[in-house]
Amino acid sequence: GTSPQMVVSNIKETLLYMKEVNPSLTVVLLSVNHCPARSTIRSAISQTNALMRELVSQYERLLFLPFFINFLISEFNITSSLVAVFPVTGLK
Repeated sequence: GTSPQMVVSNIKETLLYMKEVNPSLTVVLLSVNHCPARSTIRSAISQTNALMRELVSQYERLLFLPFFINFLISEFNITSSLVAVFPVTGLK
């Protein structure tokens, strides 16, 4: 498999290119899921998510959303959660 560092390095390279093309671009990175089928790579998943959190802290208009965990919350609402993290005009 690919190391967490390489995954995040590839994400960073892609995002920097996209920001060069469109400096006002805002991006939300979604976390990598933890699930029973991926128990052998649990630490790599956690490390990837930690590195993505670190990456987003370095740039404006780049956010991290621990997405899967939110689906486990019974009252989770995707629209209100995204608006709370990332206010977007017209998101309904």
